[in-house]
Order: sequence, then structure tokens, then C-alpha cells
Amino acid sequence: MPVIRVTWFNDKSDSVKAEVAAEFTRVLAEKTGMDSQWIHVVFENVSPCDWAVAGELFARPGEDPA
Repeated sequence: MPVIRVTWFNDKSDSVKAEVAAEFTRVLAEKTGMDSQWIHVVFENVSPCDWAVAGELFARPGEDPA
């Protein structure tokens, strides 16, 4: 049972998540021959103020990351 974990900012719509899950599942099933019913996709939504790169937060609490 493969599990694909996607960690990204919490600004994605449910429709985007559904499209991404379907596409990841389709590609993995196609490339491995595995039945798609066994492929899991888990989304972990993270606030930009909880994610840093090179020691810098993408956004400070209360700040718009855009």
C-alpha cells in the first residue's frame, strides 16, 4: 500500500486537492501496475508562518505571505 504524502501551504482548494490526488494515483498505478484502490494520498496543510527555508519563515504570524 503506497502512501503519497503532500505537504504544502494551506491555500489549496478542495478541487485542486482532488485533481492532484487523482493524477498522482493515476500515474503511480500506470507506472507500477498496482490497483489504484491501494494507493493513498495524504495532504498535510501547513500555514506559511509554520514553514521556514534557510532559517526564514515564509510569513510571520498575522502576515499575508503573498
